[in-house]
Amino acid sequence: VPTSTPTSNPTKVPTSSPIKVPTEAPTFQGQIDLSFVYGIVNNLGLSAEDVMNEVNNTLKCGLTSATRTVVIDVLNETYPRVDERNLRQNSAPGVLPEQLSIPGRSLARVIPSHALFGTSMTLGASIAYPAKQKRALVKRIPSSLRGYAHGRRLAYYTDLAPVKITDILDNPCEAGAGDPMIQCLIVFTTVVLILEEGDNENDVSFNVTEGLKKSFDDGTFLEAIPDPCDWDQ
Repeated sequence: VPTSTPTSNPTKVPTSSPIKVPTEAPTFQGQIDLSFVYGIVNNLGLSAEDVMNEVNNTLKCGLTSATRTVVIDVLNETYPRVDERNLRQNSAPGVLPEQLSIPGRSLARVIPSHALFGTSMTLGASIAYPAKQKRALVKRIPSSLRGYAHGRRLAYYTDLAPVKITDILDNPCEAGAGDPMIQCLIVFTTVVLILEEGDNENDVSFNVTEGLKKSFDDGTFLEAIPDPCDWDQ
């Protein structure tokens, strides 16, 4: 028998709502943040602000997706896993864009990588935007890699740390002289590469930047831009 009357009735309603604090993007052991810059010319009349803010166009999404595809292809070709030879990371084949979400208008071309900063610019380590590197403790191993635990452990890309276009700038150029529909832009991008035990970060950085440079020069990058772009960034 209770010795006193309860002062209040019990309730199932929590006294406060649980709070879930957003966490930062995961970081990985041997992580390299590889930053590079390239130029594009578009005849859509799109300014840097239009592209960065995705105002009535999907060009930013397309460039991001193309970068992801090229990086994955370079890593697969340069660092194939022993038991993954017939498997590819999930990158959809790109198509040459006739339009990028604006009917009747097309992306003109990607400027060859040497055209931006001349001989002083090497992709991934330009004077204007040097590559940054950092290392951190592994918080999560992507599930897609668990099946390769007994295979060769080499550099890889994961969508847990996706490609990011960090800035886009207008770049006055001869191609657009007198024609407001032709706009030259400079695109700043960061790609996160994950190193496994025994990887040489200088070799990985070099091979990926050379692969990106080649893709700009031979048109592979342009061909990798999807149309339309609906990749979930």
